[in-house]
Amino acid sequence: MAAALALAAMFAVLLVALGCQRRQQPAFEVLAAPAAAEDAKVYVTGEVAQPGVYPIAPGDRVVDVVARAGGLNPEADTLRINLAVRLQDEMHVHISTRPGTPEGGQAPLPALPPAAAPRSPAAAAGSPSAAPAADGRRVNVNTATIAELEALPGIGIVSARKIVEHRTLHGPYRALDEVRQAGVGAALLRRAAPHLAFE
Repeated sequence: MAAALALAAMFAVLLVALGCQRRQQPAFEVLAAPAAAEDAKVYVTGEVAQPGVYPIAPGDRVVDVVARAGGLNPEADTLRINLAVRLQDEMHVHISTRPGTPEGGQAPLPALPPAAAPRSPAAAAGSPSAAPAADGRRVNVNTATIAELEALPGIGIVSARKIVEHRTLHGPYRALDEVRQAGVGAALLRRAAPHLAFE
């Protein structure tokens, strides 16, 4: 009988000890959030200066990776992008083209008719710079001055300078699409296209 009582007392002590240990364990575990991958990258395409794959840091947003890609092109549809979205590894960030530009579903830039015969220096000296557009002649993009280009519909002083600077650095233009590479918008070129020629 004494042995049974001693065994029951030991069993009671064991139950109390186990109960205390169970009370000390939390009901849930807090797990650390997974660390951001050190080599996290996103793919940037569309209307940015330099599409490609770029590394990102924790907390980066679309605006950060667009800056790394050289910024937005003039044709970028800024109303469809949220530059504040946080980036995640393996994302594809595509910057859409603004509606109304060739990549946005409109017809491509029109083909230009053959160039008009070059004017003699005497005729060129006697006519104002706006005359080629007014009398139906076309201005040769590869020889025109800034003043001649500026006089065309859709081409202002800024676009005229871009066209001449790009031509000086990269050589003559062969097609209207190449003039876009100078940074002139498609809508402006469409207005000027009937007045431009390539020789």
